[in-house]
Amino acid sequence: MNGIQDQTARHNLTGILFMILAGVNMAAGTIFIRKTGQSLGIFEVVFLRSAVIVLLAVLLSRQFSPALLKPARPGLIATRSLLMCVIVMANFTAIMYLPLVQVTAMQFTRPLFLVVLAALFLGEAVRLPRTLATFAGFLGILIILRPGSGTHPAMMFLLAATIASSVNAIITKKLTKTDRVGTMMIYGNMALVIVCLPFALLNWITPTGENLLWLLGLAATSGFTQYCIIRAYHYGEATLVAPFDYLRIVFVALVGYVAFGEVPDSYTWAGTAVIILSTLFIAWRQSRLARTQLPPRTPPDPLQ
Repeated sequence: MNGIQDQTARHNLTGILFMILAGVNMAAGTIFIRKTGQSLGIFEVVFLRSAVIVLLAVLLSRQFSPALLKPARPGLIATRSLLMCVIVMANFTAIMYLPLVQVTAMQFTRPLFLVVLAALFLGEAVRLPRTLATFAGFLGILIILRPGSGTHPAMMFLLAATIASSVNAIITKKLTKTDRVGTMMIYGNMALVIVCLPFALLNWITPTGENLLWLLGLAATSGFTQYCIIRAYHYGEATLVAPFDYLRIVFVALVGYVAFGEVPDSYTWAGTAVIILSTLFIAWRQSRLARTQLPPRTPPDPLQ
């Protein structure tokens, strides 16, 4: 293995770690979404959550300057920001009305779109073992969903969010080469603030102290999730990193049971087992590439 191959392997492993960490945060975020959504309107929740994330992104940027607000590729930034509006609003709606494991399982259809998009627009090589592992994970999702057992209307929101998320992953991968993480987070959430504000004002409910605590937790988990996802695609190949999002279903199942009394059935556990096995297979292949190699130079930090 040459130095370039070793560097790629280690960067991919870092991307995988960030994707798993994003899954933990997403699972925790569902608690805050439901708690705030039970007392405040969905537009108000998203507006307040996004406004706090913008503030946190500015405060936590290590070298904040006007340059942070000047994207290198404004067209892609604008497209990504609009996609974020679709993704966040649709997913928040689904989380309010559907079982958490079912929501997560539907979101996991994204890698199928992503494999095609990454090959077409990123030029990433998708070899047979990785392709088979990804489709094995999708088979686990089908076991969980059991097509034909009845579909809630909120599933349409999830489908829209899944497709938008697939395109968004490709755009994010491209933007990590030219733009900072802080820039993407600020513009993505500013778009949500602008879109949601008029609707939030129509049915505004003044948040209580408890509501504000839930909103702060939601903003923190949402912001850190976005950071982890951006970093995951910054370090790793999109078609390799994406399957590790499957592990999120384990964290979501635990949250659903502990916080809301949702008990996954046997089909859910069977599907989860297939998903975990597929991701472990990918991790095993990747670990072989990185074994006994010296650490490479870390790629430029997009926050700087």
